[in-house]
Amino acid sequence: MGLTDGSVLSVNGCVIGINPIFISEGEKETLLSYKADWIVLDSALMSYNVDSLDGVMDYVESLSKFLKKNWARKIILIRARPSTFRSEGQTIIPITGNFSCVSDSVCSAIMERVNCYLITVPSDCISRNGKPFDYTDETIRYIRSVLEVITVKYDRLAVDRLAIEYCNEIGRKIVSSPSDIKAGRKEYTDAVSSKDYIGACSICGDLVSKGDMWAAAYAEQSYKLAAKGCDDTAALADCLRKFSDAGMSWAKYALFDLLWKENSPESTKEMIEVIAPLAEEGDGIAMKRMGRAYRFGRGVEADLDKALETMKNARRLKARGSSVELFDIYWAIGTPEAYESMIPVVKPLADKGNVPAMIRMARAYRDGKGVKKDLAESLRLYDEAVAANPSVSKERDILVKRMEAVSKK
Repeated sequence: MGLTDGSVLSVNGCVIGINPIFISEGEKETLLSYKADWIVLDSALMSYNVDSLDGVMDYVESLSKFLKKNWARKIILIRARPSTFRSEGQTIIPITGNFSCVSDSVCSAIMERVNCYLITVPSDCISRNGKPFDYTDETIRYIRSVLEVITVKYDRLAVDRLAIEYCNEIGRKIVSSPSDIKAGRKEYTDAVSSKDYIGACSICGDLVSKGDMWAAAYAEQSYKLAAKGCDDTAALADCLRKFSDAGMSWAKYALFDLLWKENSPESTKEMIEVIAPLAEEGDGIAMKRMGRAYRFGRGVEADLDKALETMKNARRLKARGSSVELFDIYWAIGTPEAYESMIPVVKPLADKGNVPAMIRMARAYRDGKGVKKDLAESLRLYDEAVAANPSVSKERDILVKRMEAVSKK
């Protein structure tokens, strides 16, 4: 977060930290400490930690009321299309896959609630770690130019002219693209046409490593196609390394998960090297994986205290699945205080029908940990979880046999 100038407050993802839609009271106070006339919201991070709008609309409502109350009409929302990006300093980093759709939906929801200005970046833009990937400088210049127009006096024709100039500039760069990148793109499309998805994914990774924006937009989709039904984990890992080295967070998560399953001394060492820097930057999804590593002692020394602290931070950032894993860490610690603390972590989710959370609460009632032992309540929760997902029936069936054995005595 930083001041664009004395009167405009630019907020990256509209919140301090990695989770974009939820703003705590302390963070609101920080934002209000800047005496800015205008506030600029970069929506790139608005879907970074979520797969859908489910569960975030309350935060959208809260954010919209906060913006409207404190900035009224002087709010500018920046939307990146067709690919979503997030900025780090002067670089722009891609977020591909479903996230752009969610980001657009969040933008639309905010627009419905707040009468604000909208800047839509005409082209997608990809960069990483200061590398001169295609359109970073042009995009930053475009956004700044439009901001200057809006904050002085909104002029639709002036904004349109800037968009045309930006697109013309991008068009000139496309024409001058290196011939080897153009050849690689053809190889990629040929590989996809022939259903050589592993080959296509590898080619896509090579193109991304050269800074090809076009390939970066297909990176996650290419990997998903390659991974579907593929048992060549070494080839998949090689593809993920290329995307990971290019700075794509989703690839780091996927590479960690792949190496976790391999579970060799070499793989566990590599997975920590991949995910630890991201966790240190404040990425909640990476923190969740580091917490898991500390819990099981994979790639790091087992340390339940560090696991607990790390997973708490991941949950505070609302990393998906972190509440359930935090429950499991409390369960592993096994003290009365830990059992007491783990119940409020998952009970609200269980009450809403979250299957993993219902299973955890069922275990708690089954064993009387953190709650009074109640086999009937445990069975009820197991039954509801199995009704929603039959694949989790094993624990329920064991409890049923246990209860039948007790009733026969």
